[in-house]
Amino acid sequence: MSLEKNIDDHLLKSQYEKMHLLGVQGILQDSLSDFTQTYKGNLVQFAPVKKEPNREFLAGVCFESFVDVTIARGYGGGSSIMSYSLDHKKSLDVIKHIVKKSRMILYTATPDFMASMQESLQLEMRTYENALRISRAKKTKIGNVWDAIRYINFLTSYLNYSEEDAFKTAQDKFKLSLI
Repeated sequence: MSLEKNIDDHLLKSQYEKMHLLGVQGILQDSLSDFTQTYKGNLVQFAPVKKEPNREFLAGVCFESFVDVTIARGYGGGSSIMSYSLDHKKSLDVIKHIVKKSRMILYTATPDFMASMQESLQLEMRTYENALRISRAKKTKIGNVWDAIRYINFLTSYLNYSEEDAFKTAQDKFKLSLI
């Protein structure tokens, strides 16, 4: 396994229509809790860290051009970052920003991580298709609907909003009526 800092050599990219899924793998020396305490950026709004038996997760969103990002870290330090967005450039900027702020040492993606990204893409393709159907029915841009759906997921999954409160918050944030 070669350790490098050049993100372009280690970036995995998948695309479905306008949706981009980007990912990198590497080593984070600090826990995600430590990272959030020292994070000085304002590009990404992070939720509290979620802990599982063998790993921890950190979810965040960027609102400049909506990017949904997840950082996973195993307790041995092996980590990954995945982002979902309709804006490839902003998604790449967010990953580069997190890599730099966290001092992540990148390495070539493992087959398991590549499979995980493929599974995520399959799941997000359904989200994209649902957003497309809603955008056509509401006669609005898919970006507004997709952003709102991803934000609702962030609010309910990571900030413990009720579905009703998450819908209202997302509709207000994106000036959109989903119902």
